[in-house]
Amino acid sequence: MKAKRGTIRLSEVKLKGPVLRPKNWKFQAAGDVMGIVVETTFVLGPITVSSGKFMADPERLYVSNVEANVLDASLCISGTLLCLFIGA
Repeated sequence: MKAKRGTIRLSEVKLKGPVLRPKNWKFQAAGDVMGIVVETTFVLGPITVSSGKFMADPERLYVSNVEANVLDASLCISGTLLCLFIGA
């Protein structure tokens, strides 16, 4: 996956844990995305995210009102991905 362009704006970041042990960090982040364009080998064209909001912690990534285009499909996505960063 390769990001071509776009903006990720963080509105909140909280980080706790030992500096030299990122595996033990506890974090919370929130913000929004605008104009993200990503290329990947599993989709024939670019994936474009025009806007959306997110919140993340070590166990979950929440997204809301993500407006995206993939090939000839337009999507509006809201949801939660579980266990995203555990063991990373």
